[in-house]
Amino acid sequence: MLKHGFIAITFAILSGGCSPAANELSSASNGEIICTFPQHPPSFPGGEMALMKFLRKIRYPKDQATAQGRVRVTFKIDSKGALSDIKIVQKEVRDYTLLDKEVIRVVRMMPKWIPAEQDGIKVSTYFTMPICILPAFD
Repeated sequence: MLKHGFIAITFAILSGGCSPAANELSSASNGEIICTFPQHPPSFPGGEMALMKFLRKIRYPKDQATAQGRVRVTFKIDSKGALSDIKIVQKEVRDYTLLDKEVIRVVRMMPKWIPAEQDGIKVSTYFTMPICILPAFD
């Protein structure tokens, strides 16, 4: 009998670790600065272990109780730490599985993150988080 899923989380910023000279900055129409390669990437409050604990809220949809694999979710973290533009990487919304939708539901519940910084200024950036999911049985 399926009890709950085992969630193995690995995550990486969409881009990162580059020198400021190689950094790409862009501005949105509202004047927001979006940094592709921030000097200091965003982080979940409480760190990686807190993020892993938070993601335990992911529940298997009944129709996909034995689903396994990797869901890659991407989202923007703005300069105040708020999340937006949440989507599954390389999928159209119409192609989302129930498990994809569940991952998005849980990401939407996340608290504000600690925003990325570039030259001491808080900036927006995109974050991609692969979530490996394996079913767990009694």
